[in-house]
Amino acid sequence: TAHLCTYALEDQKVQVLEEELLALSLELAPNKELYFSNDGKRLFFKARSANRLPKNPSDAVQVWNAADKWIYTAEQQIMGFTRSPLLMAWEPESNRLLQITDTVLPYAAVLNDHYALLWNPKGYEPQASIFPPVDLYLADLSTGARKLVLERQLGTETNWYASPDGHRFAYFKELHWWVYDAVDDSHENVSKGFGASFGGEKQDWTELSKAYGCAGWTPDGTSLLLYDAFDLWQVGVDRRKAIRLTKGRESSMMYRVVRAEGNRHLSAGACKPLVVSLDQRVLLKGSSADHRVNGVYSLDRSLKMDVLYVAEKRIYDLFGEDDALLWIAERYDTPPQLLFKKGALQHKVIAYSNAHARGLERRLEVVHYTAPSGQRLRGLLYYPFHYEQGKTYPLITHIYELQSDKVHHYVMPSKRDGRGFCVGTYLSKGYFVLLPDIAHEFDSIGQSAVHCVEAALNEAVKIAPIDREKVGLIGQSFG
Repeated sequence: TAHLCTYALEDQKVQVLEEELLALSLELAPNKELYFSNDGKRLFFKARSANRLPKNPSDAVQVWNAADKWIYTAEQQIMGFTRSPLLMAWEPESNRLLQITDTVLPYAAVLNDHYALLWNPKGYEPQASIFPPVDLYLADLSTGARKLVLERQLGTETNWYASPDGHRFAYFKELHWWVYDAVDDSHENVSKGFGASFGGEKQDWTELSKAYGCAGWTPDGTSLLLYDAFDLWQVGVDRRKAIRLTKGRESSMMYRVVRAEGNRHLSAGACKPLVVSLDQRVLLKGSSADHRVNGVYSLDRSLKMDVLYVAEKRIYDLFGEDDALLWIAERYDTPPQLLFKKGALQHKVIAYSNAHARGLERRLEVVHYTAPSGQRLRGLLYYPFHYEQGKTYPLITHIYELQSDKVHHYVMPSKRDGRGFCVGTYLSKGYFVLLPDIAHEFDSIGQSAVHCVEAALNEAVKIAPIDREKVGLIGQSFG
């Protein structure tokens, strides 16, 4: 039997939570994460109902109905959410126990120490959006009271951002950013009237528009750091003032804040605030619209931007602390390298991979073509390893949405690849490989894909000795 215990360092007091759980017919879920509130007075953990419904036996008749909220196999995992872990809060000092989620509102995101957002992902099912809309409820963790605060919000937790004090959260809706204040029970549009568009990109699968993104809040909670297509903005949530912090639009460079992995996560229901201090140097990553040029930059409090590293390479896994910086860089013809830079010193390579492949000649051409909608697209055409002038070669076209952003991705021969198709393997076997961009058109996805792929292929055969009688097509998932 698992027990939940707390140990107070001050008076060496141990408290055990057991009878209170049993009284509610709950069992501790020991394999789930737990954590204290910032003030240390409340412990969040997961429990399961002792009365949860069992799954149907494997030989039971399965009833599949297109009008069901979820399909049969998904419903078997939750059985009306009776099998789902419940988020609980325990206050050891008063021995108060609060059940935050239930079978009606089974999902939660805790906003600091005071409130929690609750929702049910099945509310508007069945439907066709990749993220179903949800109704958001606010639960007061002091009283347990709940109230509806947002209807039909895009149902993914990455679309709301808790303020540092936990009394407000930002969300994107109707092409604008809004802030909800739990104390005043008010919604304010904070991005309207600045002449900037903070969203509008269409999702591939639906007609829903999405935000360009949010970098987080300033530490005092007075401003949000929002993205448009290119730049980072500081938008005041009280004074309704906006400042464009970068100048990417003029050069078609997209700037985004670099942060360590895991800085924001939902751990046992915790919605960790994203905080970016503009009083310190902010590390940025920049990328050109065609993904050819990438760089690492530093923005100081006077909005002066310093170039730390820029190259026609892919840059990823950046980690910065104080004035030291680590990152990985690669090209399609250069294996990954680990680079290091400190202060004003020149960067240096401290490790690299695939040394045996560094002498292998590689060739990549970018083909340009037009989608039926008029959108200009690009495709990546990889030449076979050991390519010989004067010979013709077969070609394989791999299709999957937009792929030209992989222009600098290093490819290596391998039989293991998450996509089920490894470019390097077929290059080593004497094939051209084409990765075309596809601009999907809503309600005509299949035909728009056909037009884009054929247009890319027609451009590829103009510049490379491809045997038109030996062209293959492969894809997985949507492809």
